[in-house]
Amino acid sequence: MTLKTKLSLGVSLLITLLFAVSSVLIYTLFADFRKDEVETRLRQSAIATTRLIASLRAQDAPIPQSLDESNIETLEEEVVLVFDSSRQPIYSNVTDKRFSWRPADLSLLTDEGAFFRTEKGRETYGLQYEEGGNRFYTLVSAPDEVGRRKQQFLLYVLLGTGVLFTILAWVIPARLINQLLHPLDSFLQQVRAVHAHTLNTRIAIPNKDGEIALLAEEFNGMLERLELSYQRQKDFTAHASHELRTPIARLTAQLENHLAAADTAAEKAFLGHLLTDTNRLSELIASLLLLTRADSADREQTEACRPDELLFEAAEQLSRNAADFRMQLEIPDAGEGSEIAEIFGVRGLLQVAFFNLLKNAYQYSASRRVVATLVPEPEATVLTLENDGPTLSEAEQTRLFQPFMRGANAAGYSGLGLGLRMVARILEKHGVTIRYEIGNTGQNRFVMVIPVQ
Repeated sequence: MTLKTKLSLGVSLLITLLFAVSSVLIYTLFADFRKDEVETRLRQSAIATTRLIASLRAQDAPIPQSLDESNIETLEEEVVLVFDSSRQPIYSNVTDKRFSWRPADLSLLTDEGAFFRTEKGRETYGLQYEEGGNRFYTLVSAPDEVGRRKQQFLLYVLLGTGVLFTILAWVIPARLINQLLHPLDSFLQQVRAVHAHTLNTRIAIPNKDGEIALLAEEFNGMLERLELSYQRQKDFTAHASHELRTPIARLTAQLENHLAAADTAAEKAFLGHLLTDTNRLSELIASLLLLTRADSADREQTEACRPDELLFEAAEQLSRNAADFRMQLEIPDAGEGSEIAEIFGVRGLLQVAFFNLLKNAYQYSASRRVVATLVPEPEATVLTLENDGPTLSEAEQTRLFQPFMRGANAAGYSGLGLGLRMVARILEKHGVTIRYEIGNTGQNRFVMVIPVQ
């Protein structure tokens, strides 16, 4: 999971969680406020009604069936029951059976003095009231329809707002973070483009004040140190190899002269082994120089090279030393808009790569015959080389392009195991990929993909 994804998820989850907690808190507080408001109004209604009844009782006036409620703030469908000290009802405005009371309510009032409860959609308030030595028990009940509708409306508003807010919380932070961290994407793409052959590149720093700019500056400094170290290593290898070529060439010449003048068979065999080892050492030094040249190819002049021309040049060069070499080239009809892609690079290095690849295919072929196929495609040209020699195992395939790798089929052949390594390095330097696979008919197959530039 990337940093942008983590930040986006974290911010979105935090905002969503905060809104959810706030919504629950608002709804809970409003519900408590509604209950407190209903309880207050019922209590005020109970006190006003009880006082009026107590006043009438004190004057020995009859209590009417319906009290004057002009001075009493009541709720819609409010029901009032008043009992005397002996718990006998003395007033009731109940006209139907919508409200029922229990004797236990009066006992509860005797013990606690007041209570408030919600039951079956109605709020009920009970009050014990004493005045002039008389005790009264009052029960007031009413459904708070208006308050409940307000509470329900608030719930719908919070749910609707929550859905909208959640969508915005998951869209806006993602876009904002993506915009803010866009320089990080550019930095990452530039870092991915850096490899052993592009250590001279530097990361662009558009904004000098941000943390990404500081990171880019440190990374550029690291690239400078790596480039300097890598260049020193290449220069040392090139200079050492170049300095060794002259004494080895002299040693080879002297061994050849002594071999020609040797008298005994034992002496000739001994000098022959020394000459073979010296030639292999000379070949190793030449390979190291070539690898160094491949790494320094940016300094040389580049040109557009056609792969079919490079293949024919390599085949002609190989035929001079291998009379039994045969190559069959197949170029299927290209589709509309497809042409053979050219390779832009150092022609001398590409010639070395094609020659080594073709030589390898010829050397390990049972019939000394190589089949080359060049397929132009809209985005790339695919070149395959096949031979009928022994195939490589899976373990050997994974190490095929590593230095000094020699497979089981190389027994009896001289070599250092650097040929394919040079091929891979040169082609990689020129943007061409190469892989090994076993064909459908059990043949060795090298596949080169040359992108259209």
